[in-house]
Amino acid sequence: QLSIDQINQLMVALVFESKRREWYQPFNNPILRMVQKDAQPIISRIQMEELKAGITASVRPLDFKLAGAVYAWTNGETFNNLKKYTSTPDGDIIRTFRLSAQLIKHLIRIARHTPVRPSDHAIRAEGNSPLKSTPTLSDKLYSCFHSLYRDEVDAEKQLRQTP
Repeated sequence: QLSIDQINQLMVALVFESKRREWYQPFNNPILRMVQKDAQPIISRIQMEELKAGITASVRPLDFKLAGAVYAWTNGETFNNLKKYTSTPDGDIIRTFRLSAQLIKHLIRIARHTPVRPSDHAIRAEGNSPLKSTPTLSDKLYSCFHSLYRDEVDAEKQLRQTP
């Protein structure tokens, strides 16, 4: 079970491409290392299938270089203070966070239509669910989305504030 900040870090790692000329504060998290280790064989298999199909360099390895900045942002840090975690240009950070939020949005749509266990819908229909106080996957992803897609990253808010 990943936390909200860990899910956000994973989503950003899926879309982010670090640059050699940029600086990134190391973020050492054993759970993220385990996720990266577990994901690598899956990514390798996808890459092999892509090569067989004639698709070149579509899926990249997970890139956790922004993990420190993502952790800080998810936990309420201001955008200006993200400079403590990376020298990545603001526009690149915003674009990466927006792409990650979009990915989370797609996962929310999928999670709403996929029960965690087959019996969950039946229990909820009866109205006496022991799971009532437990957030669903879509609820957790919704929290992830809103902790990532806020302030400068929220494109709609930015458009509303433009004179």
